[in-house]
Amino acid sequence: MMLRNNTLEIVPGSVLDVAEKNDLSLAMAFLEVEYTVLIDTSGSMSDRDMRNGKTRYEVAIEELKTLQAQNQGKILVINFSDSANVCIGGIPAFLGGMTNLTDALKLALEYDDTDMTHVVISDGYPDSPTSALEAAKEFKGAIHTVFIGPENDRQGREFMAQLASIKHGKAVTTKSNLLAKNVQELLLLKSNNN
Repeated sequence: MMLRNNTLEIVPGSVLDVAEKNDLSLAMAFLEVEYTVLIDTSGSMSDRDMRNGKTRYEVAIEELKTLQAQNQGKILVINFSDSANVCIGGIPAFLGGMTNLTDALKLALEYDDTDMTHVVISDGYPDSPTSALEAAKEFKGAIHTVFIGPENDRQGREFMAQLASIKHGKAVTTKSNLLAKNVQELLLLKSNNN
């Protein structure tokens, strides 16, 4: 499989898809972005504890496709494991490795303004919880979180709630078949607050 900007494919509704369909430069397409979705692609996302025996990563990717189709050109995907990467094609490669949420937040901060909404999808185990929480304090826009993992994982859920609370975001714990619905609801919070 060949990666294109750390992306396995170009998903309908992704920033790259919209740019290509509308003959826009990437710079122009980026002006339409309203949300960043930071998605964990670390080793723990390979756990098969989701619907139909799928991995957390597989379910997150299925739902991410739905979100981009519903929000054409509005979502910038950033994945994180050992490092953080912008995935303009919409679907990040599964990288395994560690969980460098701090670098992902710093990368998302480059796109942040008061009108931007950020959503972090993770199982809540960053390499450095302290530095991730410090990085979150720099944001102007809201940071919402979606915990994806076992319902009985109190530590992961608590970290995600703490991260969301820093910028008055909302933390949700989701069942795997409701991920896209929950993220869409978080994105709509922005529209309702303007």
